[in-house]
Amino acid sequence: MKVEDPRDKVALVRGVYSDMLDRLKVNNKAMALNLFFGHAQPNYDDIFTKLGGDLAAATSQLGVIARVTVNSGSAEVVIMRDAAGVIKTFTVLMLYGEDGIWRIESM
Repeated sequence: MKVEDPRDKVALVRGVYSDMLDRLKVNNKAMALNLFFGHAQPNYDDIFTKLGGDLAAATSQLGVIARVTVNSGSAEVVIMRDAAGVIKTFTVLMLYGEDGIWRIESM
């Protein structure tokens, strides 16, 4: 039996989210979309396309990771941002794919 450290899973999930942001910041939409499940890609492709040249700026305004909760096959990343003095939160849902890779299900 293989024992996994929960901190390793949290680090992997954080890494997926950070990689997605890094790819969007350099306008590499195609590589960012690889971090989403296939069925979610068209929706986010449309969103990223609509942002166009504002993609990097929009990415920098998303906020910071406040909390990561990881279960055996799913993870929830809570993002916080300050919007004109009001703290807003949103959740990124990730799932552990059959291929052994964490991917974004929804944001």
